Order: sequence, then structure tokens, then C-alpha cells
Amino acid sequence: MIGLHRTMALAAMILGGAAAASESTAPAETRRLVADIAAGRDWTTAVMLAERIKAGERPNVFDLRSRDEFQRFHIPSAVLTTLPGLVDTPLPRSAPIVLYAGDGPRAAQGWALLRVRGYRDVAYLREGARETGKAAGQEVTKEGVRS
Repeated sequence: MIGLHRTMALAAMILGGAAAASESTAPAETRRLVADIAAGRDWTTAVMLAERIKAGERPNVFDLRSRDEFQRFHIPSAVLTTLPGLVDTPLPRSAPIVLYAGDGPRAAQGWALLRVRGYRDVAYLREGARETGKAAGQEVTKEGVRS
């Protein structure tokens, strides 16, 4: 019985220490997120993404729109997913990731979810798929692409 009590006491100490440590790092991570948002490190543009790809970088690009929208138009290297699917996608924490959606808020939500999970090199297309179409000289709407 004494062995069980010691084991429980040790487990409580370890868990308590871990909880205290996680609480002390949470404000630092929150400050980092706020600083990244304030400095504009949370978003990118279609032109900046194209420059990264031309330079040989291969970011993981995720399209958070509907299947129909994806089939009408998408960035060639993009993978169609949902927010829950994005969270479940196994990627190294150091992987460069770019998200886009039909609207900024959904892509920004994906950015926040990944950052909270420990991913650091994450950005979203500020104007979503519409910006990508504009950069290619096309208009992207829910109905499709117009030249």
C-alpha cells in the first residue's frame, strides 16, 4: 500500500509540474502569435507563394474550400481538406504550410489551429483563391473561373 501511495504522489508531482510548466509557456506562445499577426507573418500573397515555388521551395498547400470549388479551380499543388482534416494531417512541425479558402476567416482559423499545435512556418493566402485567380489574370467565383 505504501508503494502505491508513493507512486501516486510521484505521479501527482510530475503532472503538477507539467501543468505549471505549460501554464508558464502559454503566455509566451500567445505573445508570439500576437507578434506574428501584428507583423503580418500570418498571411502571404499569391505572388509571394509563386515566388517561393519558383525558388524551389515546396510548401504544403491546403485548399479549405468545398470539393466543387476545388474542382473548378485550385492551385496545382494544393490538397483539398477541411479544418478537422487539416488538424489530423501528419506533417513535421517544421514543414512550410500555406492555406487558402474562399474567404479569409476559414484560412485564418486553420492558421491558428496549426500554430496552436506547434507549427511555425504557416501562412494563409490573404484574399484566398480569388487572389490566386487575379494573379493569373482570371476571376475566381463560386460558379467557376472567368478569364
